Amino acid sequence: MITHHDVLEHGDFAQRQQVVRWVRRFPFSFISDREYIIAKRLFREGQDMYGITKSIDHARAPPAGDVVRMDVFYSMWRSRTVPCPWNSGQPACETVLLHHEQARAARHAGFCGACARMLHAHVRPRRHSRRPSPRALPRCAARR
Repeated sequence: MITHHDVLEHGDFAQRQQVVRWVRRFPFSFISDREYIIAKRLFREGQDMYGITKSIDHARAPPAGDVVRMDVFYSMWRSRTVPCPWNSGQPACETVLLHHEQARAARHAGFCGACARMLHAHVRPRRHSRRPSPRALPRCAARR
């Protein structure tokens, strides 16, 4: 959830350029708040609409000590009108999103131990209860 939003800089309004600061809060206590300083741009190329965002450093956003600065963040989407896949005759919208950010998950022993316990509690019983019989395996797998 975005808990804080600032517009740090406006660029060309026709291309909807902005530099913004977001503070994001997660519903889990082991993940601290995240701060994003991103440059955004929306533009139209033919009939397609594009949105591009990238993390940047900005003079009006010095690092804050109480949140984790996300300095690796890239996101891009393209949206366009396509024919309806169900042949209704109405147009449909296709949106493709490419997104990458550095997770920076907590790496302390408590978090790793809790994940390991959850994983082992779920995987071990299923592994032993779902062992297939040799007759259920394909011939190529049964020979190995």
